Amino acid sequence: MKPYAVIAIFIVFTFPAYAQNIIPRFENIGVNDGLSQSSVYSIYQDKKGFMWFGTADGLNRYDGQNIRIYKISDKKIANSNFIHGNICEDSHGNIWFCNETGLYQYDPLNDKLGRKVTFSQYQWTGGIFIDSNDVFYLLNPATGIYGYRINTNHFFFTASRFAKPYTTFSVGGLATNFKNAIWVKMPDNNGMIFLNTQTGRVKYYKTPFKFHSTFYARNGKLYNVEVPGKITVTDTALHIFDTLNYPLPKGKMLAVQSVYSDDYHRLWISTIDDGLLCYDENTRAFTHYLHDNAKQKSLPINIISPLCIDRSGNLWIGTDGSGVCKLDLKPPKFNLFPLNEGDYKFLKDYFIKCFYEDENGHIWFGTLSSGLNIYDPQTRRIKNYNFPSSKTKGLPGPIVGDILKARDGTVWICTSTNVATFDENSGRFSTIKIINGPELNEHNNFVYNLIQQQNGDLLAATFWGLMIIKKINGIYIGVFGRSPDENHILTTDVVEMGDHTFWACSPIHGLYHYKKTDNGGFVTIEKHFPLIDMRSIHKDELDKNIIWICSGIGLIKFNVVTKHQTIYDENNGMANSYVYGVVEDGQHNFWISTNMGLSFFDRRENTFQNYSAKDGLQSNEFNTQAFYKGRSGNIYFGGIKGFNWFNPEAEKAIVKTNPRVAITSINIDDKPYIGDKLFAVSKTISLPYNRNNISFEFAALDFTRPQANKIKVILENWDKKWITSDDKNMRYSHLTPGKYLLKVRAANSDGVWSAEERLTVIVNAPFWQKAWFYIIAGISLLALIIYVTYFVSRQKIRKRLRQLEKQHAIDAERNRISRDMHDEIGSGLTHIALLSELIQTQQKTERAVKADLGNISAAARKLVESMSEIIWALNPQNDSLENLLSYMREQMQQMFEPFKLKLKIDFPDEIPDIKLSNEQRRNLYLVTKEALNNVMKHADANNVKLSLKLENGQLNFEVLDDGTCRSGKTLQPTGNGLKNMRKRIEDIGGAIDWVSTQTGLKVVYTLRIGAGRQDIKIQEARY
Repeated sequence: MKPYAVIAIFIVFTFPAYAQNIIPRFENIGVNDGLSQSSVYSIYQDKKGFMWFGTADGLNRYDGQNIRIYKISDKKIANSNFIHGNICEDSHGNIWFCNETGLYQYDPLNDKLGRKVTFSQYQWTGGIFIDSNDVFYLLNPATGIYGYRINTNHFFFTASRFAKPYTTFSVGGLATNFKNAIWVKMPDNNGMIFLNTQTGRVKYYKTPFKFHSTFYARNGKLYNVEVPGKITVTDTALHIFDTLNYPLPKGKMLAVQSVYSDDYHRLWISTIDDGLLCYDENTRAFTHYLHDNAKQKSLPINIISPLCIDRSGNLWIGTDGSGVCKLDLKPPKFNLFPLNEGDYKFLKDYFIKCFYEDENGHIWFGTLSSGLNIYDPQTRRIKNYNFPSSKTKGLPGPIVGDILKARDGTVWICTSTNVATFDENSGRFSTIKIINGPELNEHNNFVYNLIQQQNGDLLAATFWGLMIIKKINGIYIGVFGRSPDENHILTTDVVEMGDHTFWACSPIHGLYHYKKTDNGGFVTIEKHFPLIDMRSIHKDELDKNIIWICSGIGLIKFNVVTKHQTIYDENNGMANSYVYGVVEDGQHNFWISTNMGLSFFDRRENTFQNYSAKDGLQSNEFNTQAFYKGRSGNIYFGGIKGFNWFNPEAEKAIVKTNPRVAITSINIDDKPYIGDKLFAVSKTISLPYNRNNISFEFAALDFTRPQANKIKVILENWDKKWITSDDKNMRYSHLTPGKYLLKVRAANSDGVWSAEERLTVIVNAPFWQKAWFYIIAGISLLALIIYVTYFVSRQKIRKRLRQLEKQHAIDAERNRISRDMHDEIGSGLTHIALLSELIQTQQKTERAVKADLGNISAAARKLVESMSEIIWALNPQNDSLENLLSYMREQMQQMFEPFKLKLKIDFPDEIPDIKLSNEQRRNLYLVTKEALNNVMKHADANNVKLSLKLENGQLNFEVLDDGTCRSGKTLQPTGNGLKNMRKRIEDIGGAIDWVSTQTGLKVVYTLRIGAGRQDIKIQEARY
């Protein structure tokens, strides 16, 4: 194929010189990001690490991801939220500021803003600083400097009083060291008033120069700005030791708003309408930063107000109209090209294919469609060699796939249409002749990697296979050394081993092991990993038998002798398993480019640390063969939107700042938690058992690249291990009662972790789970057990007693039956026996014998009657009152039937179901029988009445006769029969009386059956 007839040209594009270790990208935060107002007049970082912005409409707190606005909305309290002067912080962490309406305090415990002091006169007043004694100093241009003792709420006027108002006072008229010194410019611009806040003394300084503003830059120096661009540098006693001159057009003055020094001997100067100036004390040169509509990350506006440098080395810039912006002042971890997509408009794209670093530190890079470029990182200038050109000997193709400087000093450029040598001095390219090569065109990549063999020849991995470049008769010729058993294999990389064999990889065919043939070709020794997408190979610098293969399935560690393999991918912590390239640094650790950013592999710890676009990478996607380690130790990685470079050894020397972490929000059951005294004293939250859903919002207070910060959280006694996440929120639901310790740490973009922030969370148990409740419940349970034990024992005792009583009752009943049998049946049988013996032994007349036989018959009948009564009483079927009355009616009528004495029985028609014991039935029957029998024997009566009434739970029996006993008095039972009647009634719990009435004698005997039912049941139980 004939080379293109092109002439090498180069284009040099020049950009302003920047400080070497700054990437001038201004990150802007405005009203669209949550800022309350676009004019920022005060910036402060508090002790916890939050950034505070004072605007013309409120106070703003920024934690790296969210902005919280604090304003007084009640017009009765304050009709202005304009913040004048500095934002200050007292020893308790309260934030203070003031304006023309009063002094204001933000209380972090209650998360509220309130006015502490009201100014009677509406005048411009600005805060200065709060000293170690918690005195807030503020300036009123009309009268002087005031102090406010925060602890005592005492407002006082210092010795610094103005003889006349400062009618033209500006921010530049005041300077302070934020410790114990305040300088105020004299009205005549020819001196200063100095106030020592510790002693309260005022001193006046006269200066040999006139100035319109003065600033203390926190480096121990005062910077006094003169007209037009002269800055006189003095010490704090106004002794001159330097002068800075910034060139300005005639008639223009330098309207400085703020001056701030950083840790790199640079001075930062904000202006009213000239943007931002940087003065490098080492080079004594100024750099000017202005707004540029063509650049996304340029200064947002040229009207600059306050400056502040946070603890992480970021410069915060307040603007009047564009919010606040941030500039990272630290040497970057990853240098970036380009800073903005529009920086180099002549480049068609930033799709990077290859690198080379020359002895001057210039970076050579090839692109997909913008040719070859040589970049000077100091000046940010580019030499571009593009295709096509109007002259011969130009770049032979638009795609530059690889750059190699051979050992003889020849620079080789591999393009889409040929391989050429390059002379940088003349800018001319010389192509080589390729034998048996493929048909090439400018749209396809040709060479992926070019290496120099140990014998000096070059070997190229191409889409057509391996191509050897050797010099024959003074002319370079490219020859494809194809193996006889291989066709055209797309080859993306090749390495030569110590035994002069070669390992090559293909995205289609996997890994090949070749050796040279005598005719200069190659023969295949072995194949591995067929159909695995392979992109590059790296020879291990420590172990000659190890190669590392970058593939679509991960990073493969392959031993060429044992053929043992180990694959590293996402499961091992790598960012992504699609690996483009690997570079070994000076410590023999690996930097790996993937489809999801860069991964750092610590071989000793066998761990990965990942970086993404959030950490300053050109994008998350990188390219095949776009990786390189230069002679300086710089490592380069190219991707689809440019490239990054860094030096791991130099990066280690940079002092890294530990970030801080804060709990920015606590919600209980989705409602904001307001701190109480317990929270303020011991950082403890106490919750009831039924409010146990708690969520936290955290902030990693490092603002360099807040999107790259990470949070690590553990809730001890709930979480089993630390939870690491980019998400700054954590929610815990349905916490069981107990004590928990929340620990949270934050990591910045450098991977440096903060100290732990701790919070104790106590979920109180309900009263039934409290210790005192357990004690009471235990005591109650013990008492219950004792009581149950006592009750059961008592019941057993009672049961035993009942058994004993029952046995006793049975024995008593047996004794009674025996006694009755003995008394009635025994005596009756004895009487019959005696009468029978008398008949046998005595010689009686027939008439006497008949009389005795009659007596025997009467005794026998009486005996049978007694037997019948005993058996009736013992029959359990006769245990009711109704059966007793029926038996009484039957037996009493039979008893009175032979006699003239008339018996009238008056029992109720309806008899309730009342159970009576054997003893009760028998005793009631016998008492009734005895009473009626006494009437028959002794009353000489004609009529007798037996009646029963049920009244008030009692059985009231009456036996009333019309006999001779009519005394009207109660009779005393003196006879044995009457005594027996009384005893029988009392034995069953009743009572009996004999009462003489007008008509005769009345026998009244009663038995309780209401309250006495229990007695009845007990009596029943005894039988």
